[in-house]
Amino acid sequence: MAGSARLKTLLEVASTVAVVAASAGVLWGVYGRGPVGSGPGPKAPGSREIPIPKAPVTIAGAATKGSSAAKVGILEFSEFQCPYCVRFVDTTLSALVEKYVDTGQVLFAFRHFPLDIHPLAADAAELAACASSQGKFWPLHDSFFSRPKVDSRDEYANRARAAGLTREAADACVRSKQAAQAVRTDREMGGALKISGTPTFFVGTLEGSAIAVRSVIRGAQPLEAFDRAIGEALSGMK
Repeated sequence: MAGSARLKTLLEVASTVAVVAASAGVLWGVYGRGPVGSGPGPKAPGSREIPIPKAPVTIAGAATKGSSAAKVGILEFSEFQCPYCVRFVDTTLSALVEKYVDTGQVLFAFRHFPLDIHPLAADAAELAACASSQGKFWPLHDSFFSRPKVDSRDEYANRARAAGLTREAADACVRSKQAAQAVRTDREMGGALKISGTPTFFVGTLEGSAIAVRSVIRGAQPLEAFDRAIGEALSGMK
């Protein structure tokens, strides 16, 4: 009887270990290394393979950083409560801007894709869209990402005022529904491009106010992933 009880216990332990290992494998598949962009880094939760758009993707109306004469364009779909978006800003964006944007090689564009699982993301996106109409998007972008844990819309509004967006301008913008429509348009574009998570980046040659996409990068990938994508875009121009 003692032997039988011991065997039963061992089997239960083995079963538990197998379940934990299988769960870890699933989590690694969702959050671990991602093949898109050919580099390591966490993929966006729930993300799936995204096809390369056949037609150039417009960046008209998007907030941009860099020279319109650049050869390569990068379009990011992001949101301010996404932990992977925060990680990209913390670990990669500054180096990407210094190496490629500030040197005139890349035009970087931002579109909003607030996720329903983040209750304040849409409010933050609307305030950022209002700031964009006042030419203050990037200071607000940096402010929102510098302290991503926010408990209320009022805190975002206070941060927006600190970044230079007056209360009167923000209130008028929100009342007009223009910001809400701008965010909705970005989300619809992202949906049409098969985006399921943030951040997602479309990289390719810049053709006026559109990007002829050559590759898609998902998640908080390191600078090396963008090195490869930018190199691929430039090689396609030869």
